[in-house]
Amino acid sequence: MRFKAQTKVKTLHDWLRAINAVADECIIDTSETDAVVVRVVDPANALMLDIRMPDHAWDLLDTEPGRIGVDLALLIERVKMFDPDADITITTKESKLVLTDGSARYRVRTIDPDSLRKATILPALELPAKITVDAKRLQRLVRNAASLSDHLRIGVDTANQCMFVRAEGDTGDYEEPLLFDGEVVVLAEHRVDVSSLYSLDYTTETAKNLSGDVVIELGTDLPMLISFVLHDAIISYVQAPRIEKEG
Repeated sequence: MRFKAQTKVKTLHDWLRAINAVADECIIDTSETDAVVVRVVDPANALMLDIRMPDHAWDLLDTEPGRIGVDLALLIERVKMFDPDADITITTKESKLVLTDGSARYRVRTIDPDSLRKATILPALELPAKITVDAKRLQRLVRNAASLSDHLRIGVDTANQCMFVRAEGDTGDYEEPLLFDGEVVVLAEHRVDVSSLYSLDYTTETAKNLSGDVVIELGTDLPMLISFVLHDAIISYVQAPRIEKEG
């Protein structure tokens, strides 16, 4: 199949890392005429990703409809060989991806996409709470929670006009509120009391890739939807909740 794309090395590396937070392999889908799309789900079905890299996110994009299977770890290692500020061109030739900056050239064997697990389209979630928060602030909250626990609770407290993060571990606990209309933005119709528990094994990995303004959608004991834009690519993660057993 015909595939030719060009972007900055750092841009490609950041996109691949965001995908690799969920899976070790993926299918690059070019069936849409104006975008490259990747959808993956982790082996435990606890975390999904949908990334849409529209044509305007690339310096050049010329493809025909098709699918390319890739080993993400191997591809990332090859991309890291280039200068982050260089332009990188990706083409396909004889079951390989060819990466070049105009001088160095690497060939990476592709994988038969039919041999890889196909992720479904993200579920249509109607989650009542919707919060916009700065990526760096959210990353700090996740790091703080991970320092003493393997899970965190995220929720909205309308009485105290805040979003909150809580974590409990054997050595202590942590809680931090982020106030409405100051530290986070929550429109009136999305100010609903909700709270869910999530495994930090997944949240920590996704948090590393966040950028800019991050939109979090929550319910009570429901999946969490995290959406943001990374180098003009639209990324959504869906993480399943960790349900506490009664008794």
